[in-house]
Amino acid sequence: MFKQSTSGPKAASSRRGRALIAGLATAGALGSGIAMAPLALADSSNPPAAAGQSSPPAADGASQTPAAGEDVRPQGDSNGFHVYNVSGQLAKLESFKSGDVENGGATGKEGWENAENDLPEVGDVMKPAADANHWELPWRAARWGEGQLTYQMIDWASDKPAGKVIVNLHNNLVHQGWADCKSVKNDGKTENPDIQCKVDGDKIMIGDKPGTVIEIGDGKGQKQADVLRQLCDKNDVKCSFDATKKPVQFHLPTHQIGASVTNSSKKDGPSSRIEIKDVVSETNSLGIRLQTEAGLGKLVSMQFEESFGYQLTKQHEFTHSIDTPVPARTRVSVWATEPMLRATGTFTVKFGTTKWILHDVHFDNPDKNGNANFTIQYDKLPKDMPVTEGFVPPAEIAAATTPNS
Repeated sequence: MFKQSTSGPKAASSRRGRALIAGLATAGALGSGIAMAPLALADSSNPPAAAGQSSPPAADGASQTPAAGEDVRPQGDSNGFHVYNVSGQLAKLESFKSGDVENGGATGKEGWENAENDLPEVGDVMKPAADANHWELPWRAARWGEGQLTYQMIDWASDKPAGKVIVNLHNNLVHQGWADCKSVKNDGKTENPDIQCKVDGDKIMIGDKPGTVIEIGDGKGQKQADVLRQLCDKNDVKCSFDATKKPVQFHLPTHQIGASVTNSSKKDGPSSRIEIKDVVSETNSLGIRLQTEAGLGKLVSMQFEESFGYQLTKQHEFTHSIDTPVPARTRVSVWATEPMLRATGTFTVKFGTTKWILHDVHFDNPDKNGNANFTIQYDKLPKDMPVTEGFVPPAEIAAATTPNS
């Protein structure tokens, strides 16, 4: 993802699609802590190239300064740039400004050509592999254009600040656009080797240093789910799963099945047949439906079957029948606890130079070969509860439910 570019010159895109006068040369490989080269505006309209920066060379050695009275403005009225987050962190837009950036610049939307369309807002968070932030830097006749973007990087696993990325956008007198960027720590000054940036024409890519591993363990199911949802349906992301523990049985907490039946009369009711039906469904520590999330259900099922010969059960109905009286002044209810099998594994997600390891993800499935425990509970009614004349037992006391779906 972050290999040194060997392609020819590239240019920031014109909003109306016209080719620029000269292409942009891609600069160097992604490095740790990119230093920004100063622009020698008094001497030349052609800035030098630096690491993490693309610069427009003069076409065939000709001067880029227009002749007096010459109309050099092309049909396009802005240079387009796209910022991509290919790191393992969240990129939160902290600020953006345009115009005379070194002296403060303008912080409003009016400084950008796409202000009314898809311009990002301060506070917007760009997740890994999300759609790029789009910026259109306006071109002004016989003037240089400048823009500066600051992204606060946030550790996805801990939600802690992880540094800043500062992107500078430029265009010159003849509508050529280029960019440079640098990665710094939270103080805004010290270079940050853990998060890197690379400029490739109109593309600015924020990434991790090669070999970055992010581990998210048990108890952080929501964070694990966020990673899987965000990444595993992308073409350039590889998601895999390893079944690490053989399924073990446990029982669900005791819970009531169906509605209670109350005999508020002073006479015992006849014996009634209780038909118990309880439908139990699969759950997981991620809190997501695997069958609808980027094909994860098939991936998980296949691994458990290959590793342990175990097939995940999506849903099972436990049934039982029993005859019981409904005594006078008594409320009767049915309680159950069903057998489950917990299977555990680890997801690995690879994107760019970053690898996520999601430990101890568990999947709870009804054990269709196990025995559910059912209990009939009798509770005496309060003395102040009104007395009725008689009692007619219902045809069925306990109905089918889905307590853990």
